[in-house]
Amino acid sequence: MRISNSLYFVLIFILLSSTSYAASCTDLKQQAEKGNAGAQFQLGLSYHSGSCGPVDYNEAFKWFKKSAEQGNAAGQNALGILYAHGNGVEQNFATAADWYRKSAENGYASGQGNYAEVLLLGQGIEQDKQEALKWCRKSVAQDSSKGQFIMGYMYEFGSGVPQDYAQAIKWYSKSARQDDMDAMYRLATLYMNGKGVSRNLLEAAKWYEKAAIEGQPQAQYELGEMYKDGIGVPQNYAEAAKLFKASATNGNIRSCYYLGVMYEYGQGVPENHAESIRYYTIAANNGDSESQCCLGSMYLSSDNFKEAYKWFKISADHGNVRAQYNLGIMFLKGDGVKQDLKEGERLLRLAAEHGDETAQKILKKKNFARHNK
Repeated sequence: MRISNSLYFVLIFILLSSTSYAASCTDLKQQAEKGNAGAQFQLGLSYHSGSCGPVDYNEAFKWFKKSAEQGNAAGQNALGILYAHGNGVEQNFATAADWYRKSAENGYASGQGNYAEVLLLGQGIEQDKQEALKWCRKSVAQDSSKGQFIMGYMYEFGSGVPQDYAQAIKWYSKSARQDDMDAMYRLATLYMNGKGVSRNLLEAAKWYEKAAIEGQPQAQYELGEMYKDGIGVPQNYAEAAKLFKASATNGNIRSCYYLGVMYEYGQGVPENHAESIRYYTIAANNGDSESQCCLGSMYLSSDNFKEAYKWFKISADHGNVRAQYNLGIMFLKGDGVKQDLKEGERLLRLAAEHGDETAQKILKKKNFARHNK
């Protein structure tokens, strides 16, 4: 299980204008080329963030590596992040862990937090929860938001420490106050579920919103669901669609499913079946069985039996009950497939066993002249 959905590999550093060699990008590069390890780190950061031109991960890697090899702890941590994320270099979790370790041993708080995380997860290194706790404590001793987040996670899930939701709330709150969006997301989830604190939908929505603004995709999705269903916030399909789009852009597959639904039925967005199919297809190709089934239904409605069968079959094989029912009907009626009453009945029984009431009624009556859902 990965702790973070979006921030795990994101580089967070601040380019300080007060730094003597950072007066301009030109001066920064001159200092870096002369071998100044701090300037090399800052130049790598500039390429990573695009503050001195277009984002260029290859150049960021080049300068972070130069800085790291001179023993600069910030550069070592940054290099670890690039290896972990595969930006500017081939992804290598073991190498990332090694650079995190060097940064941690050099006393860099974020490096200690990242090293604690990979130890906790066994990411590129042998899992060692007690060693993770050791480095996490070093990180939080320096008021690191990363360390605070990891400490909150350890307490929330009882990983390396006894499970204690109140302690998780405490550490996530510290991290969230330092603008860690993953801590904001986890804090919102605890308020949503009433763990370590009384269930509070307003607080959940508040922290989901803060995390969503920062670009946390799971928070964008969760807040979108709240607006879609009117839970903790007024129901607002347009706001839900906006949040689902942001989340989908950031890689959240479930948001693609809901966008498919909203475009199919015109909820918060204009009805647009082409857009609906596009979003369903993204989610379906990433294994979302509901999207696979919805695609089957949309293709069936346009008499594209070949595509309908394809997606119903994939979804049914993943255990989707509605797809099992619809596929069963296709076999019973011979729609796009050779009629096969035995296979149709088998699929209906699968759906019925999992609670599909229509399948149960049909099987009870043995009446196979029916319509698809």
